[in-house]
Amino acid sequence: MALIRRVALLSLHTSPMEQPGSGDAGGMNVYIRELASALAETGVEVEIFTRSTSAKQAAVEHPDPGVCVHNVLAGPPRKIPKEELPGLLHHMVAEIEQIRQRQPHGRYDVIHSHYWVSGIAGLELSELWGVPLVHTMHTMAKIKNLLLESGEQPEPRRREEGEHRIVDGAARLIANTTAEAEDLVSHYDADYYRIDVAPPGVDLSTFTPAFRARSRAERGVSPETFHLVFAGRIQRLKGPQVLLKAAALLRARRPEIAMRLTILGALSGNKDFNLRHLIAESGMDDVVTHLPRSARLIWRPGSGRPTLW
Repeated sequence: MALIRRVALLSLHTSPMEQPGSGDAGGMNVYIRELASALAETGVEVEIFTRSTSAKQAAVEHPDPGVCVHNVLAGPPRKIPKEELPGLLHHMVAEIEQIRQRQPHGRYDVIHSHYWVSGIAGLELSELWGVPLVHTMHTMAKIKNLLLESGEQPEPRRREEGEHRIVDGAARLIANTTAEAEDLVSHYDADYYRIDVAPPGVDLSTFTPAFRARSRAERGVSPETFHLVFAGRIQRLKGPQVLLKAAALLRARRPEIAMRLTILGALSGNKDFNLRHLIAESGMDDVVTHLPRSARLIWRPGSGRPTLW
């Protein structure tokens, strides 16, 4: 097996440089940036390609040693709905090829695409460059359509067809769980032996209890209080309504437990999802606090204090 020295990582519909917690920026953004950084720490050079969304963006950003982000010019220099991105695919592929031609190295050993829009671009670039494509779905249209709530719009047929093309054309598929691998096989006829299951890990330098007592004191949460926290984009798919119902049920059954629920994140997706109404409906107004998305903090052992991402 050839040694991997340089990876072209495609995240065309959302940039890993975006602040997670609103719009289309969420866990996948964090996943991609952390993956790129981890690969770079092993000596692999990573170049991330994403669509430019502002005329003020630099053409290239360097978030970590060994990692660069190319902001690809395609379409208007602003954020657009991800449903409109398929119309820009050929333009993005052409721009990425122009960027590759300007690089001193001029080649990549593998392409790793994330989400179906990037996967379609990855198929074209894989053929153009003669290198294998590895793809991570993150979500799948057929699965989302099976779990639709009343009033939600189904994923378009174009996406389902695109995902079938990716499954057929990718050299490897990365699934986060064995259940996802089974969905790829049962719903997309994927070859099980071309699927690798790589469960996402937890960065213990970020998710650490080192500042729990201080955070509670700053928020006025006593040590005796059972404190629940939801952090994520505010949409039905992420399940804040499930946590609300569970907390309300616990409160009804165990009223002696002092409880606080903090929800961090901004509205995303379906604008009809009314969090304030759901909080009132659950009877939890007096213990629920909704805060805006938070800048990511990183704590390094021995650093003494967290720093902004």
